[in-house]
Formats: sequence, structure tokens, C-alpha cells
Amino acid sequence: MPAHTSTNSDLLTRLESFQSRLSPYPPIETFSELDFSHEALSEYLNFSQTPAINIHIPFCKELCNFCNCNIVVTRQYGLAAQYAEFLRQEIQWYRDALKAQNKEFPAPNQLYVGGGTPTFLLADDLRRVMLAVEGAFGTNKSIDRDYCIEVDPRNVDHEIISLLKSLGFNRLHFGFEDFSNDVQQAINRKYSFERIKQSASIARAQGIHSISIDMTYGLPEQSVITFSNSLKQILRLAPSRIVLQRYSHNPKIFKSQQSIDSDTLPSEKAIQDMQEFAVSHLKEIGFHAVGSNCFVHNEDPLSDATKKGRIHWTYRGYSKEPSDTVLGFGLSAVSTTPSAIWQNQLSLRNYTKQVRTQGHAVYRGTALSLDDQIRRDITLKLLCNEEIDKEAFQARWKQNFDTYFANELETIQETFGKQLLINNDHELKLTTSGQWVANQLATVFQGHWQTHNT
Repeated sequence: MPAHTSTNSDLLTRLESFQSRLSPYPPIETFSELDFSHEALSEYLNFSQTPAINIHIPFCKELCNFCNCNIVVTRQYGLAAQYAEFLRQEIQWYRDALKAQNKEFPAPNQLYVGGGTPTFLLADDLRRVMLAVEGAFGTNKSIDRDYCIEVDPRNVDHEIISLLKSLGFNRLHFGFEDFSNDVQQAINRKYSFERIKQSASIARAQGIHSISIDMTYGLPEQSVITFSNSLKQILRLAPSRIVLQRYSHNPKIFKSQQSIDSDTLPSEKAIQDMQEFAVSHLKEIGFHAVGSNCFVHNEDPLSDATKKGRIHWTYRGYSKEPSDTVLGFGLSAVSTTPSAIWQNQLSLRNYTKQVRTQGHAVYRGTALSLDDQIRRDITLKLLCNEEIDKEAFQARWKQNFDTYFANELETIQETFGKQLLINNDHELKLTTSGQWVANQLATVFQGHWQTHNT
């Protein structure tokens, strides 16, 4: 992938009307309540590639003020213990549905456990959840598998890492923000570099060498200096993957953000400078870009997959191989197949109640029309390959690309000229500036508009 280049301020201003963080397609707000059953699942599970599994553990002991995840803050472990049991029941319902339809579900090569804080679960409960997955779908023992779990680096010890390794996890994902005391106090998430360094050392000493890190920029009290210094420190830990996330301030939706004074947020210029520094510095030390916000070291399997054109984008980010089916388990989890997408209940109370009474937690979703499938395909091509082969598009979908997307191409041409896309008879290709804002461009081809609230 060519290196990203800076976008000018005028172009950034025009892009502010586009959603910067990509959501599943079709957008969740268009979903309707879904009448789900074994038969419906059988109809939707027409996968052709190795599927992936995502599990959501929503519990945290305390609230981080900048958080925009669906979490449950509690110190009462009983809630988590009950949740683990309901997770097992939900997974078993899918297993029974597959058996009833004589469908074989290949052992997933990709498994992601996110939060919240997944290691909030005690060892026995986390082990039971993973055994439920193994009993329903099998466990991939290949060294090429990607079994990742989000871990709070402040709580890592030898016992936790030993447990995770025994359960098959071979990648840890640390969430990280800024080492500045002012930033940490503003977001209510405190830690030191030495603590994170210790966590990484414990993991590697026990054989988990792949560590990926989320870095957030645009936080309250954050400056270009604090962010750049923090990035340089984190890179001393030799992570295999860095994911840059821009903080999205929306206190009307996320109540936790109401305690953040908007006057303490950095300017748009400062946010752009943080992003530009990160991209240029990561490039200088040997990382290369995957999509618009992920940077991988040459030793990361995602690097080789990118060069071979095999990477795939899912709701959990980039993966090293295609997967046309992702099954999500737990509170608010999203599942996608070639012909449908659905989401689980959003509140803990509704989730547990529905699993108890129906076996599954599906709340809303939609079957995908041919148009939906085409638009999702284009989204993935832009995010993963940064170009669209028009002849291949016509061969697959029996449609002329320029005719089908005439309105979208006109919108981009009128708004941005040729700064973001190269469009000719054979291909549509992102320019180096377009790669920088691939998420925003993808929303144009999704056929809907979303306001970018930052």
C-alpha cells in the first residue's frame, strides 16, 4: 500500500459531513425487530468461507469517561457469573440449530473476545465459555489461527496469561490512550508505562508474542506533544499492530462523556497533526498501513495477507483472511452472513431474559437485498484493496459499475474533484489522500448518509 499523505484543511472540512467510523452495512439504525428461529438461522447461514466468532464481555469495574462501548459497570461479580452461563446457553442454541439442519460449521480460524473487560470473568467462567465454543464449533489448533482477546494491561499477571494461553489465545489486544496525567485524569483511566511494559513482558515470557494496541487521539487535555511522546513510548514495547482511533465526543448518546468539558478537547488542527505524526512516524520505523487506521509490523501475519490481497474487514477490524460469516455472541453482538445481518439485545436485562426464554438473543436485523450485498462488497473492496476492478464487478454482479453507482460517483466528483479517487474505464482507485479517509468514502457507496459528530 502506498504511504498515506496529508489531506488539506479544506478537504477535511468537506469530509466532516461524512461518518468517519464505519458501521456495519446496512446501518444498524435501519434494522427492524427480527423473528428468529432455527429455520431462519439455517436460511441465513449459507457461508462459503471459514467463519469467525466474536464474543462480547461487557463488564468493567469502573467507567472510563471517554468510552463509547456498550458496557456494564459493576463490582458485583454475580452478574458476570450469570452472564457467562447465558453466553453458554446462547452458543448451545446455535449449535443445536446447526445440528437440526445437518450443517457443519468449520472450526473458526478467527475468534475475538472483546469488552468491556473480558478478563473481568473469573478463570472458571471464562474457561466454561470457551469450552462451549469448542463444543459447538470446534477449536482451530493451527498456528495460523488468530484467537485474540482484549486485556486491560493494568490487570495482567502470570496466572491470567497462563489461563489465556491454555484457552488457545495467541494475540492480546491492549487499549491505550496517553501517558499524560492530565489526559488520564480527564478520561478516568490511569496507568504507567512501566505497568504496560510489565504486562507485555509477562505475555511474551509465556509464549504470547503478538500484541496489538489501540491508540486514541483527540482526547480531552491531549496535545500533539503528549500524544507523540506516548506513541514513541508504546513503540518501545514492539507491538505487532497499532490501531489509531479518533475520539468521538457525543455526550448526548454516551452519558459517560457528559463529565468531559468540551473546551478541553484539542482543536481540529491539533487532531490532524496527531494523526499525521503517527502515520509518518510509524512509516519511518517500518510499519505499513492496512486500511485507513491500522498499521502493522512486517512480522505480523496481517502484513503478508495485505501484500497478497487477502485481508478482510469485519466489525472488529481487519483480519488476515476472508470470512463471509461472523457469528456474534453476547450483549449487543452483531452477526453477519452473505444474506443477512442481525444484532443481539442491547441491555443486560433484555439479553438475559430472551436467552432464558428463547435460547438466543437476536433483537433486530435484516435480510440483505441484492443491492445491499453489492454495496457491502464495494465497501469491503475500498477498505481492504483500495480499488475496484470494474470488469470483475460486472462479472460477479452482472451490472455495469459506472451505471450502477452513477449518483455516488457524481457526488464524489462534485464534492472532491479528483483528489480522492481515480476513476477510469477499468478501475476505481483511491488516491493517497483517499486512502487517508477511506471510511468516509465508503459511506457514500453504502447509499446512506450519517452525520459525523465530533
